[in-house]
Amino acid sequence: MAEADVRTRIKNTVVINVGGPPAAGKTTTSRILAYILKKYDIKSYYTQLTGFHYLSFIFSKFICVIFKLLRKISLQAQILLRRHSRGASKIHPYDFIPFEYSKRLLKIIYVIEIISIYIKLLVLFVKIKVLKPKIIIVDEGFPNVIFNYILFFRTRNSSLYIKMIKHIVQQLIIFSRNFDVTVMVIYQPNIYDIFEKRVKRDPDIPKSVIMGTLYWYYALLPHIIALLKTVPYLKIVEVDNTKYCISYVLALISHYFKKYI
Repeated sequence: MAEADVRTRIKNTVVINVGGPPAAGKTTTSRILAYILKKYDIKSYYTQLTGFHYLSFIFSKFICVIFKLLRKISLQAQILLRRHSRGASKIHPYDFIPFEYSKRLLKIIYVIEIISIYIKLLVLFVKIKVLKPKIIIVDEGFPNVIFNYILFFRTRNSSLYIKMIKHIVQQLIIFSRNFDVTVMVIYQPNIYDIFEKRVKRDPDIPKSVIMGTLYWYYALLPHIIALLKTVPYLKIVEVDNTKYCISYVLALISHYFKKYI
């Protein structure tokens, strides 16, 4: 694509999506970038996109309350759920619902997730129109949304994740047509380094669950990247550390806005 065509599409907003496995440094990297952009007076907006937004949290917590009243949730899960309500736990409320019961709710959860992700993206579009930032920093974003839905539905023996992915890809196509979107994937080759960081960060989560999640992420990521590469105009950049991710993004911004950072 000619540079003139690129400049026509990015005259309003550039979207930088920082993805990668849990504890790879996505949020830290995203916030450092947001701080640097603010320092250099480049108007930016930071947001998280993980899947499981808004309605999903309301519904899952409602279901958890019902199961708590019916005493279907263990005492340990109730303690973690209380910590979650105070923002002290990163475990999603769906995971507190007993496995055999959550499988029966999958179709309802699927519909709620479709509505929830569309609301999240609609809100993001509205904020872009109203705030008119030059740079959008998306923490986690599309690679992690796809992974989270695959893991959630596949571990419950459901193929609904296929329909979910189709909806997400359709939205990503709209994004890439309207904005210049770069997906940065922090892909550290040593899974055990990531494992140790995640254990320190989230002591509430069993080590077996952490390693299982990382195993799935590293197994699925090549397929997710291959899927994302089919999206027109979308740029995929794989890096193995956060420093290179930051330097790459700053060089990209300097090129687009002709401003040395």
